[in-house]
Order: sequence, then C-alpha cells, then structure tokens
Amino acid sequence: MIRVVVNPAHDGLRDKGARGPTGLWEADVVQRVAQAMRGMDEYEFKRQNVFGLWTLLFALRRNPADVVVSLHCDAGSTDLHEARMFWWRDDPDLDRAERSHQLARSLRDYAMYSQSALVLTAPYMRGRRRFTPRILCGTSTEAAVVAELGFISDPHVEAAMSTRHWVERAANGVHLGIYAWLRSMGVKR
Repeated sequence: MIRVVVNPAHDGLRDKGARGPTGLWEADVVQRVAQAMRGMDEYEFKRQNVFGLWTLLFALRRNPADVVVSLHCDAGSTDLHEARMFWWRDDPDLDRAERSHQLARSLRDYAMYSQSALVLTAPYMRGRRRFTPRILCGTSTEAAVVAELGFISDPHVEAAMSTRHWVERAANGVHLGIYAWLRSMGVKR
C-alpha cells in the first residue's frame, strides 16, 4: 500500500500563513480542505506544529512517505486567480522529479475549484523569500508537490474559499488528481 501524506500548511497558531482582505487565514482554508479529504481515502495528514515546518520535515525524513502533497493558498498580486502546482525540477532523484511533475500535472487537470491552473517548477518567490519544494523531496520516496489552491489575497478568491462548496470542490479535486496519478502509475488503493 502506498503512503500518501497531505500537509495542510501552517500550524494555525503561531504561523497562520497569508491573510485575505476580509481576514480569512490560509491555515484555516487548507485545514478545512484537509478535513474534507479525510473521508475520501486513506490519506495520512501531517500538519506543522507550533515548532514550525522543520519539525514536520524532520519527522517525515525519519519515516518518509511515498507521496507528499503540501496544500497552500498564499497571497499574491490581485491579478493571480489560478491554482499553481509546484515541483522541483532539479531533484537529484530524476525518477522522483519526473513522478512529481506527473503528479503536479494530474493535480492541475483536476483543479475544478479554480478558473485555471498551472504547473510550474521551483524555485519561485513567496513574498520576498525564495522557496523551493526541494525541502520536501527528502520526505517522500515517489513524489512531492506543493499545491497552491488559489491566492487568498484576491477578494473574489477569498470569498469563494470561505464557502463550503469551494472547500468540497478543492478537496475533491486534490483527491481525484492524486487518485488519477496513482492509477496512471499502476497503483491500486
């Protein structure tokens, strides 16, 4: 059986992530999406704790998952409406890099909660900091992807993210993207 870990980013306490124009926090959105995914399949959920991302990475490096999908909905300029899936092209494990790219494309294809979705490679800028999913690579044996479900800084996107309908569509889209990728890899769940 393949072990899929979904990481709803940010701890919701010390690190709430990005904040939308009306006060909705990124941590709340991704946690609701993860909760909606709980009944869909046998996912394992690992969330950062108050000690931050490094404790999560340390735990996953000691016991790597087969697949890690980290959920986000960061702030960006107000012209960003699409979802974005990131993978690390320069992963030293070339097979894992290719599988991560395939998973990112599968997640893009099922991003029914967004007007459009892109597959991008890292590194990229998050705020003023350079970010790369490379830090996730040692946590998985098969694939690691960062999924930006949308940009909470856009008032229209934030309004949608606060609805149950959007949360359910996001959870279903991520689930279907993972499931389609697993089937394409010949894995039965």
